[in-house]
Amino acid sequence: MCKEKKSKVIVIFGPTASGKTSLGLRIAKELDGEIISADSMQIYKKLDIGTAKATKEEQAEIRHHLIDICDINEKFSVYNYKKLCYRKIEEILSRGKLPIIVGGTGLYLNAIINNMKFDEENIIENINQKEEQIKNEIENLLETKGKDYIYSLLEKEDEEAAKKIHTNNVKRVIRALTIARSGSKKSKSDKINDLWDKQDGPYDFIKIYIDIPREVLYNRINQRVDEMIKNGILEEAKYVKNLKLSIENTALQAIGYKEFFKYIDSEETLGEAILKLKQATRNYAKRQITWFKKLGSDYTIDINDLKDDIYENIRRDLYEER
Repeated sequence: MCKEKKSKVIVIFGPTASGKTSLGLRIAKELDGEIISADSMQIYKKLDIGTAKATKEEQAEIRHHLIDICDINEKFSVYNYKKLCYRKIEEILSRGKLPIIVGGTGLYLNAIINNMKFDEENIIENINQKEEQIKNEIENLLETKGKDYIYSLLEKEDEEAAKKIHTNNVKRVIRALTIARSGSKKSKSDKINDLWDKQDGPYDFIKIYIDIPREVLYNRINQRVDEMIKNGILEEAKYVKNLKLSIENTALQAIGYKEFFKYIDSEETLGEAILKLKQATRNYAKRQITWFKKLGSDYTIDINDLKDDIYENIRRDLYEER
């Protein structure tokens, strides 16, 4: 029995500031494609600078999807994203265009590429968003107060777990403290769904991972933050803060905004806020890289050393059996 031929979809992913947007635009022009964003912050209206959206000119040149689809106070889950993304893929294919997914939100990418199943619409999203938020808070404490301090917190909040983990095993300390603070057990999310179980899906994804040297990436991050300051990110941060959103709101927790709240309240200097944002962004990039290694890739490229034959190789993969 012949295996059903699946439509091919390109996915471009990499850490923040690695050059995903520019590569997506170049490939879309070369291969007659349309872009679907896989960024959990670009879905929100009025958050343009801090989320590094493609410019209005770029969006006019190449059609973009799943950008500016929600108000900031709206709830939007990975379940919602998967459903909308698959719908957009079909729309683009129906026009004879190539769908190109571009983004850096690991959970979104995993949901699409590995066809994550959802036993209940929002359970997995809620668990992972809550744990990610708590983990970010703990990592910030690690940066400011050190490993002994976070270990002392674990001793207070889960004494049994602390007895089994050495204070120098920072990764396990963070994980155990995250579990303790989220009110769940390690196996809870596993029982609901194994996030890395690969389910057979409706599309054949050609995965392109942008991997650039860490030092170069950090320099790009620093430069991006400086550009964001010039372009008006402080006004966006004030806008978010003045909305008085609940602490669980995704926009309130987003890197790029909360780092300026103390400056806005005159509790820090602008220089301190900028340094904090650069450090938080570098930490986020590290976490992204960990996710992306699990996703795997068909192409691993350095945006600063892009060979012209990359387009022909991708074109070949689009039209040949793999």
